[in-house]
Amino acid sequence: MEYTLKSKDGHIVGRFEYRPKQISAYRRRCTDLAECIDLDSLRRLTQIDISAGGMCLISDTKMDTKKQYQTDIKLEKNLAVSCQFKPVRVVEQEDNKFKVSGQFKLIKNIDRVALAQYCLKKQAEKEHNV
Repeated sequence: MEYTLKSKDGHIVGRFEYRPKQISAYRRRCTDLAECIDLDSLRRLTQIDISAGGMCLISDTKMDTKKQYQTDIKLEKNLAVSCQFKPVRVVEQEDNKFKVSGQFKLIKNIDRVALAQYCLKKQAEKEHNV
C-alpha cells in the first residue's frame, strides 16, 4: 500500500509505502515491568507497556525527545537487556505526569529477540490464567 503526502496547496511532498511485516514483528506486548526498569536513574515509573521495538511508560519527569536514555531492563533473574531509549512522543496528563512513548536504539539483535520471547511468554501466561 502506498501513501502520498500532499501540502495544503495540493503539491506532492512525498510518498511512502506501508509495510505491515515490519509493524507486526513487534506487536507483542506485556505490561508488568514497571519495577524492573532503570532509565538513567528516572525511577519514578508507574506503568509500562513494552515490546521488542520500544515501550510506553508513565513518568513523573518530562523526558526530552531529542535525547536518548540509557535503559536497563531486568526481564528475569538471569536475563537483562541494556539499550538506549529514544522518546518519540511525550504527552502531559491531567495528573501532571507524562505518558512517554519511544523506541529502542542501539539494541543488540539477541536482546530484541529476548524481549520478544519474554513478551510472548507473558502473554501466553496471561491468556492461560484467564
